[in-house]
Amino acid sequence: MAAREHLPGLERGDRQVTALCVGDGHWARMGVFVACATAWRAVSVDPVCKASVTPRLGDLAGRVTFVRAGVPDAGRFPVTGRAVLFLLHAHVEIEWCLDALAAACGAGGECEVAGVVQVPCCQWVRRERAVRGRGPDAEYVDAAIDTNANIVRVWQGRGLRVRGR
Repeated sequence: MAAREHLPGLERGDRQVTALCVGDGHWARMGVFVACATAWRAVSVDPVCKASVTPRLGDLAGRVTFVRAGVPDAGRFPVTGRAVLFLLHAHVEIEWCLDALAAACGAGGECEVAGVVQVPCCQWVRRERAVRGRGPDAEYVDAAIDTNANIVRVWQGRGLRVRGR
């Protein structure tokens, strides 16, 4: 997982990490994967998300939250501790996600963004080369992603802290 390799200081057993999986699709695959592979709380956000999968998650059900909404409306979930943003083939700007995260922090609150992992597709490959004026800390082609849109970009969290509104 790109987060494990390129985001130092993140421990898989840390229960104070929230993974915000944006554009996670009908079945929230990234959110469920994160919940299986770590102790993190996962929030899957997508307008087409099917929350009906929740009962079939068993013990993971309390650690995966499904938000059937677009990113601007996604600020209604609680974020605890540090946050990691995952955007896998999401048609969403990273800055929009940081804004939604700020809304989730609540008025006067502050959230630490531990990092951003993006696998851009279509126009997003050329469109998002920087986050807050900074290029990715790691960028590579992952041949295990079985598509020609297999570039992985990772931004470490320095300078990405957000304040609630």
